[in-house]
Amino acid sequence: MKLQHFYLWAKNHLAVWMLLLWVVSGFAQDSLIQKPSQENLPRYRTLSRMMIPGTRELQLIIELSDPGILERMLADKKAINLHTRGAVPQSIDFGSERARLYRQEIDRAQQEVKKRIAALSGAEILATTDTVMNAIIVRIPAEHYDAVRKHSGVRKIYFSRPHRLLLDKTAVIHRAAGIWAASGGQSEAGKGIKIGIIDSGIDITNPMFVGTGLSVPAGYPKYDTLANRSFTNQKVIGGNVKQLV
Repeated sequence: MKLQHFYLWAKNHLAVWMLLLWVVSGFAQDSLIQKPSQENLPRYRTLSRMMIPGTRELQLIIELSDPGILERMLADKKAINLHTRGAVPQSIDFGSERARLYRQEIDRAQQEVKKRIAALSGAEILATTDTVMNAIIVRIPAEHYDAVRKHSGVRKIYFSRPHRLLLDKTAVIHRAAGIWAASGGQSEAGKGIKIGIIDSGIDITNPMFVGTGLSVPAGYPKYDTLANRSFTNQKVIGGNVKQLV
């Protein structure tokens, strides 16, 4: 009889026990990164703001100490310029043999850092960059932030918190409801309207579109006329000119 009474009492108070357990576990998680001292309060607030919504995790861009390919190639150009008094190519060829060797060197160094980060519980390697910035993009539990920041070879850490635009006020500002009503309702709005996009095209001679060192996929480049073949190369693999009438 006493056992039955205890069962009924525990069942009736189950919600209370679950709430208490949730609160205690929340405090336990907070203690991993929260420092009650006044000197650590700004740091804790920063980490809390940068956590991925709904989680206790951070997404970080970890810039490494060694420079990226661009910085190295610019340094090479500067050194050449000092010796040749200006006789140096104006563009940087990221497909060159020198760039390839730099990329391999950066990759080897990144692998070492990635191994150390991957050893942290809950850590996930998302991506790496090597051209503009030598960096590793990771997602880690917030309690590992200090450990990652103190890794050898780390120059700087940037928070990469996801953002999204909130356009829920746009329809009100533009008074879209009135336009929809005049059109017979929101489901009828826009029917019969054609949208045209006028694009003047690209300048194939721009250094951004240089295709040196790149390979073209099978079946490319494609163009509508033989004359428009001149608008393609190893990077720009399609050329189609439409005349406005």
